[in-house]
Amino acid sequence: MFTLVEGVLTITCDRATYERAGLPGTPIPDPHARKHGTPKFKIELNLRLPSMLAGKKGFERLLHAAKSVFMGQMTWLFHDISSDLSTTDISLGQNVEIKHIKPQTEELKDVIIPPFPTNDADVSKSNQDDVTELLEWLSLAAISSPRIEQGDLVDEIISRYAVPNTSASTSTSTIQNLTKITYTGFLPDT
Repeated sequence: MFTLVEGVLTITCDRATYERAGLPGTPIPDPHARKHGTPKFKIELNLRLPSMLAGKKGFERLLHAAKSVFMGQMTWLFHDISSDLSTTDISLGQNVEIKHIKPQTEELKDVIIPPFPTNDADVSKSNQDDVTELLEWLSLAAISSPRIEQGDLVDEIISRYAVPNTSASTSTSTIQNLTKITYTGFLPDT
């Protein structure tokens, strides 16, 4: 994986690719990896340094790695936050696909909303079960589950879920309409 942010090129690769590239990098610790699993490596190169000018050693090492190791066809995903790409720019190449991201909205009617903690003190005082129940409710709201709607009737053998009333709060559940907004891709800045 390649990322380029503010002139710093970051390459994430496996051990064999890292060793063939010959670029300076560090192993990425993975607490979930097996004892003898293959670690990933991170190579960070600041392309704005004087050593990255054409003809310098750092630039030549990167050029050699690009020609001999990172030479397969790759699909690139760019996000330019500083310019408006409403018109096609010739400098981007011929097979450029510019996608404008639009949110998808869905109205959820008559949803039972549990009381949420209003400040940090309520969260620290509440027990772990309350937080888990709120997370479960958020997960059901994210998938537009009918279990959180007011008039939902389901056999108790199939589902015993009930919208939680948290013990730390003095208020009770309310019934409101919600709007679910879903984005796929980069979020726009406006």
